[in-house]
Amino acid sequence: MDETATVRPDLSYAGWRETAATDRTVPMSRRHLLAMIGTAAGSSAMYQAMSTLGLAGGSTYQGPIRLEGDPKGASVLILGAGVAGLVAALELHKIGYKVQVLEYDDRAGGRCWSLRGGDRFTELGGFEQTCDFDKGLYFNPGPWRIPYHHSGILDYCKRLGVNLEPFIQVNYNAYLHARNAFGGKPQRLRHILSDFHGSIAELLANAVSQDKLDQPVTAEDKELLLAALRQWGALDANYAYKSGVLSSDRRGYERDPGGA
Repeated sequence: MDETATVRPDLSYAGWRETAATDRTVPMSRRHLLAMIGTAAGSSAMYQAMSTLGLAGGSTYQGPIRLEGDPKGASVLILGAGVAGLVAALELHKIGYKVQVLEYDDRAGGRCWSLRGGDRFTELGGFEQTCDFDKGLYFNPGPWRIPYHHSGILDYCKRLGVNLEPFIQVNYNAYLHARNAFGGKPQRLRHILSDFHGSIAELLANAVSQDKLDQPVTAEDKELLLAALRQWGALDANYAYKSGVLSSDRRGYERDPGGA
């Protein structure tokens, strides 16, 4: 990709190719580049690109916002009762502004909302949906988890008494089941992952030890790679994936050890 290619509002791949081929005078902005990546490959790829460019780092939030100013009875009108609008209203009201929030919907929260049994909503095409969830069940059609490093929103939840629930993204004790695998017997995820990683690491360690890699490696390279493989695959001192303290501590024990 030519770093001086121009991107017009048309973010489609065809539109970008046509533009880049005819005009190479204006530098491409990071915003346009990320928009193209998101359009072509989805939000996950875009977030990864943002992280690579250093644009998706950890939160710089340092605690409650300290605003300065002399309102003197000034009024502020905020359009939209989403999270950003509500935060702005809260902080401006605290320092003395007269704040009013306008929201076109019949609820606050913007894209952050939950659907529970009995709730009704109308889709963009006009089709109305009714939720028939059992009591206690709900679904978040917008954001459905708060990452641990979103320090600002977590602090507001704490200060405002918002109840949070732990979200388990990966449950290594969950069972995997397939009729054509392992004789149809369910297997724990931690067992499958540990066995896979350990077996692959053992094969790679043997390849390095026997100098069977296509490219020659130095003694230092070999030492570093073997150490990494041993740690990644929970291998023993002989670079074998076998039952032992390290592998069992990661995979689990046939019988959980006691306090002694």
